[in-house]
Amino acid sequence: MLSIRPPEYFPRAAYAALLLVAERVVLADTLPFTRQAYLNRARIRTAQGAEWLTVPRRRTDGERPALAATPIDDAMDWGRKHRRALHVHYAGAPFYPHHADALDGLLSRPWPSLGDLTCATVEWLHGALGAPSVLVRASALPGAPDSLAAIWEAVTGAEGGAPPVLLTLPESAARDAERLEGRATVRVLAFEEPARRQVFDGFVPGTSALDLLLNYGPRAADVLLRAMSEEG
Repeated sequence: MLSIRPPEYFPRAAYAALLLVAERVVLADTLPFTRQAYLNRARIRTAQGAEWLTVPRRRTDGERPALAATPIDDAMDWGRKHRRALHVHYAGAPFYPHHADALDGLLSRPWPSLGDLTCATVEWLHGALGAPSVLVRASALPGAPDSLAAIWEAVTGAEGGAPPVLLTLPESAARDAERLEGRATVRVLAFEEPARRQVFDGFVPGTSALDLLLNYGPRAADVLLRAMSEEG
């Protein structure tokens, strides 16, 4: 099965689940930036509940640029703020020390675009979870296709035809099925986030998969696998 998703900034748990069960995941960094909740921000757990870590972008004139061409506003020193927030809120998480250096490395370097940053955070999470799927950036495909249908054709045609099944998430299932009508079977990954241990008392749903990884370490993938099912 193939999944095609815009890269999210330290993606949420449902996105991480796709990384574990899809055979190939295309990070659609050629699609335009939208005001979706997760393209440039991640939700983390705090003592007060939760907060968003937002990557500021510089405004561009004209049409919305692709994620791979969306500039980040580094004047706001967002990387330092995010590193500080992760340290303050996750220093007590069991596996924070194991990942702290890698996170600091991701958040302390300049990034050419929002797409480069978000792809890097997905790729890092993919490796940290030990996900077996193959990752590819849409911008690295021949012609850098910039629509769901064009990405699908580039991937399925480049290697003799991938299985004609797109695995997606509920919020985009209807749209994906419409855009790939007659070309693919669309299946939905049903993910029900389980209540679990977090670094503070109580459970707050909807956080980044980073929260799960820092609390469960090598067992994070098992927690995700137990929380999903596939619907036609």
